[in-house]
Amino acid sequence: EVFFLNDLSETLVTNHVTSNNGSFNITVPTDPLGDGVSSGIKTVIVSVVEGSTPFYLTGTGNDTILVRGVTTFIDKSPIINTVVERGSNVTLTARIVESSNGDIPLQGLGVSAEFHDTWLDEVNSSSQGLVNFTFFIPDSHPLGQIDSIFYFNGSTTLHGTLTLISTITVRSSTLITVDNITDNPAAGELFNVSGTLTSSNGSAIIDRQGNTLAPSLIFEIDGEDDTFTVISSNVELDGSWSASIRLDLTFSRGTHNITATFTPNVNYYQSSTGTGIFDSRGYSLLTIVSPLDLDPDSRIVRGEEMNISLSLIDNSALPVDSVVISIIIDGSIISNVTTDLSGLANASILVDSNRVAGPMEISVIFSGIEGTTGLVGDESVTRVVVLAPTVIEITGITGSSIAGESVTFHGTLLDEHGQLLVEDGINSGGVIHLSIDGLDVGAIYTTLSNSSTGNWTINYELPLNTDFGSHEVKVDFFGGFTWVDPMGQGDSLNPEYYLPSSSVSIFNVTQTSQVVLTTPPGEIDRNQLLVIEGMLTDGAGRALPNRGLSVYMNDQLLTGLNVDSDGNFSLFIPVPSDMPLGPRIVKIVFQGEEFILSSNSSSVFIVYSSTDVFISEPSAVAVGDNLILQGNVKDNLPDGYLSNHSLEIFIDGVLIGITSSNEQGDWTLNWVVSEFLDVGIHTITVKAPQQGYYREGVIETNLTVAYHSGITLQVESSIVNRGGQWNFTGRLYDADSEGLPGLDGREIIIYLDGEEIGKTNTLANGFYEFEHILGYSIERGQHDILVVFSGETYYLPISYNMSVYVRSDIEIEILWISETIIRSDVEHPIKIEGRILEIGGGGNVIEDMVVTLHWLTDGPENANVQWDESTGHFRIQSNAHYPMPPGPIDLVVKIESDSTRFLNGGSEDLSVSIMVPVNFKFTPESIKIDKDVRIIRGTVNVTSTDSFEPVANISMSASLINSSSGQTHFRVIEMTDEDGLFTYEFKSIEGLPTLWDRDFWGELSINFYTDSLFIDPSNRTWLATQQNQNPHVTIEYEVTEESSIFQSLLYASIILIILIGMVGSGLYYQRRRSATIDELAGIFSYTAELLAAGDEFREAIYNCYESLCQILMRRGFLRRDFETVREFEIAIRSALPISEQSLVSLDRIFEEARYSSHVLGEGHRQNAQIALNAVLQEIDQLQEIPIRDDYVSMEDEELKK
Repeated sequence: EVFFLNDLSETLVTNHVTSNNGSFNITVPTDPLGDGVSSGIKTVIVSVVEGSTPFYLTGTGNDTILVRGVTTFIDKSPIINTVVERGSNVTLTARIVESSNGDIPLQGLGVSAEFHDTWLDEVNSSSQGLVNFTFFIPDSHPLGQIDSIFYFNGSTTLHGTLTLISTITVRSSTLITVDNITDNPAAGELFNVSGTLTSSNGSAIIDRQGNTLAPSLIFEIDGEDDTFTVISSNVELDGSWSASIRLDLTFSRGTHNITATFTPNVNYYQSSTGTGIFDSRGYSLLTIVSPLDLDPDSRIVRGEEMNISLSLIDNSALPVDSVVISIIIDGSIISNVTTDLSGLANASILVDSNRVAGPMEISVIFSGIEGTTGLVGDESVTRVVVLAPTVIEITGITGSSIAGESVTFHGTLLDEHGQLLVEDGINSGGVIHLSIDGLDVGAIYTTLSNSSTGNWTINYELPLNTDFGSHEVKVDFFGGFTWVDPMGQGDSLNPEYYLPSSSVSIFNVTQTSQVVLTTPPGEIDRNQLLVIEGMLTDGAGRALPNRGLSVYMNDQLLTGLNVDSDGNFSLFIPVPSDMPLGPRIVKIVFQGEEFILSSNSSSVFIVYSSTDVFISEPSAVAVGDNLILQGNVKDNLPDGYLSNHSLEIFIDGVLIGITSSNEQGDWTLNWVVSEFLDVGIHTITVKAPQQGYYREGVIETNLTVAYHSGITLQVESSIVNRGGQWNFTGRLYDADSEGLPGLDGREIIIYLDGEEIGKTNTLANGFYEFEHILGYSIERGQHDILVVFSGETYYLPISYNMSVYVRSDIEIEILWISETIIRSDVEHPIKIEGRILEIGGGGNVIEDMVVTLHWLTDGPENANVQWDESTGHFRIQSNAHYPMPPGPIDLVVKIESDSTRFLNGGSEDLSVSIMVPVNFKFTPESIKIDKDVRIIRGTVNVTSTDSFEPVANISMSASLINSSSGQTHFRVIEMTDEDGLFTYEFKSIEGLPTLWDRDFWGELSINFYTDSLFIDPSNRTWLATQQNQNPHVTIEYEVTEESSIFQSLLYASIILIILIGMVGSGLYYQRRRSATIDELAGIFSYTAELLAAGDEFREAIYNCYESLCQILMRRGFLRRDFETVREFEIAIRSALPISEQSLVSLDRIFEEARYSSHVLGEGHRQNAQIALNAVLQEIDQLQEIPIRDDYVSMEDEELKK
């Protein structure tokens, strides 16, 4: 094997077998693995592989050799194509490495470089093998792609190398100039431009060999390249250039910038741009926008104003503003106008009223604008047709106005100045057309006016059927044939350019008239409508429509009427009810009118009166009853009663009597109903025969012959309360038949106080029943009931009435109850205010009823009752007395019935809270504390001052406080027992100083407090305030020697431990306070929402009470959830320092919901909502819930033992 000494990383030859003679020839690679080998002098070891022969030991041979490394350039820069300007630096970079040794950078080697044909100074490679060359490119340097070569000539241990960089291109800037342009072209003309184009060193644009590159130029004028055409462009070898350019016809005039741009087609020249200035001229286009030449729409009447609209633009279609345009008519300039910003101009020209009618030539001229940026002028011509008005008049109408004769019309035809019409300088006449009533009468009545005078005459024959009255005559001149509207409608004989004209006049025709009646004479009754028909015609028998006629009766004007559009008329004469009877003459007169003569016609009619007979409707009768028939007879007048008028009376066609009317027109007939008339309905006929001019009158009616009927009525109870009902019974029967049989299935109508309230039908044997529910709107008192049988064909009607009565219940409302009621205290009695409302009716307030107050069942209380006349309210005042217990008691307000006012009585339950005056007895009244005392105990005996009996269940608290600082050490809250005793005990537990130690506890005092609502407020106040000046229980201390320093230190240590514990507890409780405030507020807020939503009052308040108890128990303010409301009040007072008023209100609603048994109404709900909202407002103002003072109760001590 062969390897380098001290280089065991790789073996050069791993295994080679020698020849038979032991010789060997090995070609040894220096880097068989290709992972690099260092250069330099190395020792080559040839070693016999141990174990390769069993007969010989291993052996080695060595020799030194020079290993020369292979070098190369890497990381050449620039590696991408780079363009470098003449006159700037170029940097060449490369890294020389030993490629045969893993591209290790070579440091300190001398490297040279050649940039094109220029050698650069040699540099040494850096520690990273880097070499850098910087070369300044002169302006004379050849352009284009340049080759640069890096050379390393090698060393004793390294081979030499070179590399080529062909990514550099040398470029030259160019400069193009534009010579001063002296040409002043107009649009569409040629002008020349010249200049120079050179490289950065002033030479022409050539390649390395000196050949021109035939550069091309691009031109722009004012930044545009499409407003001109380059005719030719040439660049000379010396760098000069020239171009010939033609401007487009639309090229705008003015001063322009021309830009020549050289864009090379090789990459070793830069582009360049040169700019020059030249002026160009334009030409103008003057257009007469209106009127157009001989435009029919532009015709003008002489004497009127004519508008001329002009437009002036240049060759680029831009308006030419602020220049003067001259307007010439008939060779004279009549106006100069100036164009506006849009190049427009308008002129108003008054056409001469005396001008000869015909075409008028108008010329407009623009003289142009001088200067190098000026405009060439322009002109335009148009022609306008001038028309002349004409006047045709009817100067006279002669002849008869009778149909069938002739009438002559006279007139003139002239121009508007009263001059003759002219055509081609010669006077001319015009064709006149005649129309009657809007109809052209034809060419036979057409004439030509006189050309010398303008006069004309037309004779017209009136047809025989010409209508009478006024007629319209019209004459027309239709004007010129070609240029007058409607064009081509005028007469060809008329002179051209004259406008049409017409004239209208009126003439009249006269006719006779006649009134023709088609209705014959006849008879008519008063109050009837007399109809007369006829027709009004002229003398030719044609109807005369829409004329007025006068009507006379007996030569007295009666009325007027109008003839219709067909000449017919219908006369409707209402015959008055008081018109005299007998013959009447009616005459109809047409008074005539202008062109129509008058006429008349008459007819005769006889007037009659109707006769009206009246009979009073006879009541149903039975056989044997006296029947009185009566009535009256009269004509058609309201007071036209007829006296001495005969009447005939019939029953079923049988005459039963004849009578006559008296002076008042009344008639009467008495007749006894005969037995021959059967039970049933019969016809009575009263007839007045025709007498004189009175027509016959007849009237008929029915007579019922029936049986008599009877009816009875009973009521179950005649006196009923509102809301109740009356139950009626009765019987309907036949009063004429034996046995009085009942009438079944008959309708009975019931009336209450004259108003129908129902109907019922009789049952078997005529019995009937009826129920009436009173409701609550009926008035109290007496009412009338009437039952009616209306009768029928065979039974006469009958009725029966009776009296019934209505009473009303009452509602008692308690409006106010005094809050402070103290037993045996005349200054604080029970006060109640309320009112009484009747149920139903108007819900009126009732007063002056008997009111009593009751407690238990021992009869009414001694009470004073007063009535307020303004409101109707009652006020009760009664002293609370023994044995009324403290706390809530139930009372009853009773109202007695009032029979005179039909009012029932009633009662209302209510609850009041009774307070009792008490006396507090303290045992002991003085307590002496020696230095070993740890317990302070005592009792308070509470007794009433009016009965001297103990008062139980009074909530009291006793607090042991530091009288100096006011700090409460212990507090005991208890209820008085059945003997009225309140027991308290304060104990200092083991580990704390005795109560004698004033340094620890301070000056001790005992404060007593009660907030029980069951005792006199003055007693509560005395208990709370008196102890400040005169304590109820005094505390005295035993006098001893001062404690030792050791004891003081011991106490100080204990105090320090307690303070540390209190601080820790305070931090713990501080985190719970905010959550507890939110929890209490949430309960109050939820309860208030339930009450506002209308939920059941007692359940909502009781649930609120239970939830609050659970919170207070968790915080240690309550021991159990079944404590009394008073204990709950004390706990709330300790937990939440809110106002006394809010606490009392809260306590009342809980007490009302928990203990009362009466119905809780809307007033209780509102009070509860007010109390809850007050507590919520004060809770919102609290920062935190106070920490409860620790206390040790007797019960807790007993449990510990």
